[in-house]
Amino acid sequence: MPPMNPAHSLLPIVLLLCLLAPQSASAAAGPVWPGTTEVAAGVTDEDEDEDEDDWEDDEEDEEPQDDEDAGEDDASTRADRRNYEGDEPGECSDGADNDQDGAFDCDDSDCAGAPTCKDKGTPTDNDRTSRPDAAPDPAPKKSAFAAWRKQRTPLRIGLRFYGYLPNTAVTEHAAFNAGAGLTIPVTIDLFMGLGVRASFITLWNSGDDCVNRNGIGGDPSCPQGHVGGVDYRWREPYLLGEDGTTQIFAGAGRNGDALAGDQFVQHRRPTHVAQFGFSIGINYELTLPHIRFFQIFQPFVGGGLALFWVHTYSDLSADEFVLINNAENDTYDPNNLDPWSRQGPVPCPDLYFGFHVNLARHFRLVVEFGAQAVDIPAAPLEKATSIPPDRDFEAEHLPYTLVQFRMGGGFEFIF
Repeated sequence: MPPMNPAHSLLPIVLLLCLLAPQSASAAAGPVWPGTTEVAAGVTDEDEDEDEDDWEDDEEDEEPQDDEDAGEDDASTRADRRNYEGDEPGECSDGADNDQDGAFDCDDSDCAGAPTCKDKGTPTDNDRTSRPDAAPDPAPKKSAFAAWRKQRTPLRIGLRFYGYLPNTAVTEHAAFNAGAGLTIPVTIDLFMGLGVRASFITLWNSGDDCVNRNGIGGDPSCPQGHVGGVDYRWREPYLLGEDGTTQIFAGAGRNGDALAGDQFVQHRRPTHVAQFGFSIGINYELTLPHIRFFQIFQPFVGGGLALFWVHTYSDLSADEFVLINNAENDTYDPNNLDPWSRQGPVPCPDLYFGFHVNLARHFRLVVEFGAQAVDIPAAPLEKATSIPPDRDFEAEHLPYTLVQFRMGGGFEFIF
């Protein structure tokens, strides 16, 4: 084998140096290329390891919280976003700084859209969009009590006109036709339509001719009904004959010399009845002023106790002349006031119902229906001739009941 050239023996060493020289230069340049383990010049592997350890320590110090803690933070963040003025009903008028931003109620922009704050400014577009998840303060529900308290007008004074229809037009001792009357009611609203009503009442009924209701009576003068009026009784008048004997006849009542007999005679006379009364009781008006319909149409109901003073007037005929045969009476005088009775106070129940039509704040129309029943006891007739012992006719009307249904209307002023 020929001897090896020395240059050839150095070639591997030169190639190795050439390969190592670029890597050293590259490391001196600074960056480390992918796949290499060299670092910038002057930085040893040990230093790099220390830096990596320091970076890992920093990461451990800044390591994010675990999932549970993170969930709590997220929930807290969401709660903070929801905790604003007006997120609960009534927060825009409770006098508190609910979101603790230094602004109270309507001064907080979050309440700009709440109904209670509308009169303090119109919310801007920025206010409406500042919190996409913000809900305006819900409108407070209007209550009947709040509306009543705001609009309360406690006093009502009215005038009502009625037609009276006797429900039992024919009783044992009386028969009446329809009547008429008026009432002046004064009502005080104490609480939500519940109040007290006091009324002055006057009414009049006639009982004459024929009352064609409640069947057929036994008098042939009224074949389709009953003779109107009230039953009276008096000691039957009689005359003494020339021979001193007693004579009783139909015309005795025309004779001023007639005397009062021992026997009572009962008969029906045409009569009219006037009643004057005062009632007081409980009144209730349906009060729902927060509902538009009931602001206009307002039903009511009530009842109480009435006290009546009853005057029963007997219309006398010429055949009953002796009943008023005294100096101040003349049965042929059309202006003469016939004998009459007066009684009272007579208590009776008073019930009614109806509705108001409120046309204005202080004025309304009224439609009313009601019923009352007055038991009128027997009473002597005033102005009737009563001269004892032989001219005391003891004229009186018998007891009777007047049960009536009334209907009518009028108006009221509200104060």
